[in-house]
Amino acid sequence: MRIKSIYLQNYRQYKNVTLNFPGNEENELYIFIGKNGTGKTNVLNAINWCLYNDEPHLSRDSEGLPILNNLAFQNAEENTPVPVKVEIILETNEGMPIVFSREETFLIKTNKEISNSKKFIIIKKDKKLNDIFIENGDATKKCVETLVPKNIREYFFFDGERLDNYFKIPGDVIKQAIMDISKINYLFRMRERIENVARNFRKEAGKVSDKINTLQENLENETEELKRFSYQLDEAESQYDMAEKEIQRISEELVRFPNVSDLEKNRLRLEQEIEKNTLLLEEKRKDKANLLFKQYILVNSYEATKNTLQITQQMREKGEIPPFTDQEKLVSILKEDFCNICGRNLDSDSRKWIEDIIKKIPISSKIAIELSDFEKPIKMMYDDIEDHYESISDISKEIGYYEDHIKDLDGELNQIRSMYENYDVDKIRNLEQERNSYIESRGTQKERIKQLKELISKKKTDINSLNDQIEKEGKKNARAKIFMQKVNFCNEAENILDITINQRLDEIKRKIQEETNAIFFNLIWKKSTFNKITIDENYQVKITSSDTNLPMLGCLSKAENELLALSFTLALHNVSGFDAPLLIDTPVARVSDDQRVNFGKTLAQISKEKQIFLLFTPAEYSLDIKAVIEPTLTNKYSFEMSSDEKQTIIEEIK
Repeated sequence: MRIKSIYLQNYRQYKNVTLNFPGNEENELYIFIGKNGTGKTNVLNAINWCLYNDEPHLSRDSEGLPILNNLAFQNAEENTPVPVKVEIILETNEGMPIVFSREETFLIKTNKEISNSKKFIIIKKDKKLNDIFIENGDATKKCVETLVPKNIREYFFFDGERLDNYFKIPGDVIKQAIMDISKINYLFRMRERIENVARNFRKEAGKVSDKINTLQENLENETEELKRFSYQLDEAESQYDMAEKEIQRISEELVRFPNVSDLEKNRLRLEQEIEKNTLLLEEKRKDKANLLFKQYILVNSYEATKNTLQITQQMREKGEIPPFTDQEKLVSILKEDFCNICGRNLDSDSRKWIEDIIKKIPISSKIAIELSDFEKPIKMMYDDIEDHYESISDISKEIGYYEDHIKDLDGELNQIRSMYENYDVDKIRNLEQERNSYIESRGTQKERIKQLKELISKKKTDINSLNDQIEKEGKKNARAKIFMQKVNFCNEAENILDITINQRLDEIKRKIQEETNAIFFNLIWKKSTFNKITIDENYQVKITSSDTNLPMLGCLSKAENELLALSFTLALHNVSGFDAPLLIDTPVARVSDDQRVNFGKTLAQISKEKQIFLLFTPAEYSLDIKAVIEPTLTNKYSFEMSSDEKQTIIEEIK
């Protein structure tokens, strides 16, 4: 399937534009080049609007603007209908055209456009090449979903600037789309029909046996219960997947910001620490002031007492001060025959010892005695001053410690205040709350999934038991036996279909995984960084590290993420049989160097089998990518704004 042409009438920047894509036998690679703001992405929006009636890639500047072309609006007459129309002609592999045409008519009233009518038509050819018109309703929706399913449009309308969506599509949506695309859904429909046939045979058997009829009614009830539980399980698993993806999305966004909760805790802790240490600092300063006040005289006498003691010691060492001996005291002791120093009477030896001393020592000078009497209190005062100086020194060290600690705490607090100024704290807090909500939801759904699986397992056991009982009862009745044989045949057919469906899905998943790995590791230059890409049973893509074997999807750069998304997209196209064009807006905006060249080579090679449209800015379409793509180019187009900037003109570059 390929796009044969696109027609835009009064759609946003486009007044009247027709794009034809003739193709060639070798390949189909079309390049569009235009500056930002000229309307490249609105070509992508026009296709989406035509097929799905929405515009998912609108820029913020365009969201508030009317879909009606500005020039058409200005030139329109009052109450005259003005159409906005996008028409896409697809061509099947058999060369049969399919026309998709969406039109919305506006009436201009008092300088306002008012939607007047809407129309969506699909035109197909029957076997006799007659036109078949399919108009608004379920038929048009079904036709679109068969050819280009809306749920996985991100995988063929590929916006390089909006990578976040590519790995957030629920796996069950991708799985269902693959079943639709690869026609596996036909097998499911066949299984449902066989199941209905078997149900009718059981009812017929029940008509000839009351017991079988009762068992059949029980079986119907149990089967309905099983379907209900299975539906609830699908819903729970979908909710679980959504919560998982939202947690990952928010976590990837929050990794750029600080943890507000932790910041808030640290801020409060630091403020409390500063307040506590400030109080302690003030107490120490008061203690020091009180100590200095009390010891003011002693402290001011410190140097004088110190010098006095030093001079006295120096004189004693030089012999200028005789040893202290009081002759009058010794004479008094002899006279009283009693020593008032040691408190006892003198004996003959003591008397003789004192008499000898009196004869031997020189008479102490009065100055020496006074100096000796004065030295002791000075020494005591000096020792007291030394003790207080040590206390003051200890307090001063504590004061220094608290001052430095408060300074460090202030530094940490200022860093937090700076973070608060640089980030939107309310937004971060809301994101954290949202993530916590999804974490709680994920836990709830996980428990729900466990419970439902247990219920489903029990229901299946009960259903198997009822089937066995019905089969046993059927053997007892000849007429019922015939119907039960037909039921058994239907059951065997259902089992074969189940095996076939599961084998086909496993095969598709395995091939998509192999193809994704092959394409990705051909594109990426950091081949030793990544281990492998895996796709689980729910079609969730995971890429692991070669060092730790841990998931790395949230750690990829935007360029690597784009390459992985492209690899999965191409694998999905190739393996599932999904034959649709591939349109990539801003394909190499985040890709550089060797990856850019490999990217171009891969797309050029794929264009031999699939129609590809690439929308570049002039800066993106650099010499290296141009050298790779130009040799395989089919057509090249440019986007140019008109001189009044009210419309965009698309011209083919020859």
